[in-house]
Amino acid sequence: MEDVLKKGLLCKAIIYAYIFVYFFMLKSFEFNYFGSYQEVSYSLGPWFLQRYILLVVNVFFVFLYLYFYGSDRKIYIWISIAMSICLIQIYYEEYTGLYVIAGGLAAVCLINGAKYIRFNRLENFVLIVFLVSYTLQYLVFRINDRVTGSYLDPNISGYYLFLVYLVVRMKEIKTVSIYILVVGLISLSRNFILAVMLFELLSVLNRSQKIRRVFECFSIRLITLLSIGAITGLSYFYVGFVDFREDIGGSKERLTTIADSSNYLRFAANIDFIDRVAEGDFIIVGNGSNIDDRTSHRPHNAFFRAGYRYGILLSILAVFIYFYVVKKYYRETIPVIWSLFAYYSFLNDFITGNEIVLLVVILVIILQRDAERHECSNKYI
Repeated sequence: MEDVLKKGLLCKAIIYAYIFVYFFMLKSFEFNYFGSYQEVSYSLGPWFLQRYILLVVNVFFVFLYLYFYGSDRKIYIWISIAMSICLIQIYYEEYTGLYVIAGGLAAVCLINGAKYIRFNRLENFVLIVFLVSYTLQYLVFRINDRVTGSYLDPNISGYYLFLVYLVVRMKEIKTVSIYILVVGLISLSRNFILAVMLFELLSVLNRSQKIRRVFECFSIRLITLLSIGAITGLSYFYVGFVDFREDIGGSKERLTTIADSSNYLRFAANIDFIDRVAEGDFIIVGNGSNIDDRTSHRPHNAFFRAGYRYGILLSILAVFIYFYVVKKYYRETIPVIWSLFAYYSFLNDFITGNEIVLLVVILVIILQRDAERHECSNKYI
């Protein structure tokens, strides 16, 4: 029982840390940003500091978990391979691979310890308050006169807003979910709207046992391969055949316009990445947080972006960690997992490092709904 208590406390600590940092703390102090979206990162100083803090949190969490409770041999094999690749990258003065290792290990440890966690009503209330408090950022932050969160980029901000939406919808807090939906609509984020529509459609379809069995036939590996194939084909089609308009900026017209320069640049960046990998670039070493001279835009796909940042070999290991994470929760959260591909397909790397830990945190909180309904007499933390 004592080990159960310790594991529960340790896992709770990292969950609280992630929710507090990601959703409560501000990422920028520039409340009214005007300028290029590509230069937004220069105004996100607090966020980069917070990322380093979370890296330290991950390292301490993994060290304590493995020291006290150990793990199976597969984890140590993964560590050995990942560290070998990372050492090669360090030789080339690229250090961002450490994010992949620390985040991947923290995610696996959190999954293994999640079964020992029970949130009481007060703790659930505090978590929801921290999550929903994120929407208050939309009252004060603007980018080129467009409503956004403190991450500044409306689509990146929209991803974290969608995670909040998923939690309150899965916990059936209807009034709050409507409020979050309104905030998302006001932000004019096409990705947010697409993700919500996909989630709600799949939630309805998933109620049918026959359709649910069809969903269960799709493994997360197959879903990932299909999404990569689809976005690759769409990228080549869009760049080759679609006549696009100039960028429509933050106007309401963006919600009904697909053929614009913003989407063109995204798809062109994907093709550029694929072509460069075919030439032998990014195999061992990626560009980390930088953009090289041959890059006008980073690829806009979670799996492509992982390869661009960390190199193909290390990103493949990271994707296997992603498979491991999602496989654990897939049957219980089918609409959640599928709807997240509305972001994975069109935006940044949300599947490695701190982001994979955040995904586990969100899934653990969501599944506490069922734990609350079936509490056993032998209560854990």
